[in-house]
Amino acid sequence: MAAINQTALQIIENSIIRAIDEDKTRCENPQALIFLNKAYDYIHKQLIKNNSEINTVTVPVPLGGAVQEYPLVTYLENFWCMAEEGVYIGTEPLAPLTIRDKVRAGGDLTNDPPTAYYVTPDSLGLVPVPSSQCVTNNPTIYCRYYPQNAPLELGSLMPWSGIFNEPMSTFMTNIALLKGKGRTNEITALYNALEGEAMAIAAKRVPV
Repeated sequence: MAAINQTALQIIENSIIRAIDEDKTRCENPQALIFLNKAYDYIHKQLIKNNSEINTVTVPVPLGGAVQEYPLVTYLENFWCMAEEGVYIGTEPLAPLTIRDKVRAGGDLTNDPPTAYYVTPDSLGLVPVPSSQCVTNNPTIYCRYYPQNAPLELGSLMPWSGIFNEPMSTFMTNIALLKGKGRTNEITALYNALEGEAMAIAAKRVPV
């Protein structure tokens, strides 16, 4: 069973690269951490691509009367992109709109719950705009989104409760062994192996 409290440094120290390179001459910790972060970033993007629930965050956003747009930086910390059916009022998901659809929809007020949302580079918007009466009856929406992943540091706990520690460690070890050899096809194969192992684990954990 994967340890839920392992740090990035522990993963590096326990990897095969350390077993065969005890003097740490082939791959120092900072270099190994770069490779581990490549694995972390790649798995994060594949989980998003596969609509996985493993790395989603759900937050409440309080509505304001006659307020159409809500700053992402205020309500959706480290926002990257919205999850599928990512905005809810009650149990009803809102339909995603493009900015062009939003412009066509206009800024009419609604006493009923909004039916759609859109995302700009810095805001989450609702269509139609909730009135004060609407907010009284529906004071909060809930947003499910994928946050940006902050790079791991040596003291960072491994993400996702450690469930991807093994494939990330294997990737980190093998890409370190290929370092400087320029074998593009082998590096591509490593990314494919990382994706296959990670998605197999994700599907068992939370089916997509």
